[in-house]
Amino acid sequence: MKSKGMRLVVRSLFTVTTILLIVMILSSVPVTSGPSEVWTCYLEPQDSSGTCGTPINVAVKVGITSGTYPAGVCSYQDDIYYDQSCVTITNVDQSMSPFMLNDWHLYGNYVRISSMNGLTEIPIGVSTIAELTLECNSSGTCGLTHNNYEANNEDGDQVTQEWINGSCTCSTPCAAATAVYMTSLPAEVRNPDEILNPLRALRDDYLEDTCVASYYDYSNELAVVIAKDPALAQEAVQLLVQYSPLVKHEVYGIGADTRITAEDKGDIMAFISDLRMSVLKNREVKGAERTQEIVNYVDEFKEQVEVLEGKTFSEALQGSIYFKNEQLPCQDIVDNVTQNTRVRTNTAYIYRDLYLLPFWVKPFI
Repeated sequence: MKSKGMRLVVRSLFTVTTILLIVMILSSVPVTSGPSEVWTCYLEPQDSSGTCGTPINVAVKVGITSGTYPAGVCSYQDDIYYDQSCVTITNVDQSMSPFMLNDWHLYGNYVRISSMNGLTEIPIGVSTIAELTLECNSSGTCGLTHNNYEANNEDGDQVTQEWINGSCTCSTPCAAATAVYMTSLPAEVRNPDEILNPLRALRDDYLEDTCVASYYDYSNELAVVIAKDPALAQEAVQLLVQYSPLVKHEVYGIGADTRITAEDKGDIMAFISDLRMSVLKNREVKGAERTQEIVNYVDEFKEQVEVLEGKTFSEALQGSIYFKNEQLPCQDIVDNVTQNTRVRTNTAYIYRDLYLLPFWVKPFI
């Protein structure tokens, strides 16, 4: 009897030991499972960086783990928000997108990108759905944040999804942007980019590369000078607002060109004098040699302004030392449009108020 009991105890211990060994073996084997999200959207690089005057390229990428209904993705929408005082998204390229229909809109402090592929799912894998072009406005770090997003199947139902935010760090400020963002703009200017984007287009398509390089060589120091002098910043903004319609006429072909009067010339000369004085006041920061370089740059601009009177803005630009002989033709833009509601499809630029329509309708407009 005692021998039988001992056998039962030994058998039980053996069984328990075997079970424990099996559990230990299984726990040491890595468990592989598929991603929990069908759609994962992220930025590459996730944390970008740049300097004033140098475009920053950021790819919007997606990883897709299902290519069949009902989990497959046929359309998406994403609003990417940013702090305009730090950085601005100036362009979106969707030519590499795997979706058939793509569009994008700029709305001040965010850009909306969206695409659809009819009833066909996007294949499994990693794809680039857009390339963003960013421009620094001031020094600092700001977030690039996804908002109001959705990734949908062919029924319009949302699939499981993840949206990973990023950031952008700007190491140097820009003079013009510094003035615009530290000053109260007139009521008719709803968005700082209404002033800055035409200037960027003028820079890219109409100004000599050496002129642009000189500006950005001194832009950091000029931005510091402007930031220390609110009155000077206000002067700069008044001139930027005043001449913005003429810049738009030159680069976009909208509005009318007008002649520069003696009063106009006097206002510009007064600003140049105040800027020159402020630069000299800050000579201890950058040293005498660097300060003199900046003063010479300002004086060169003064020489160009002295001959402006009686000329149209276009005549003055084309007669200056800054003008690029080969520039792109004026963009074909409708005049009576709402600012910052640009829609770019794969085939054309369309300007109209589309923000009240569902995103999936817009590619067919």
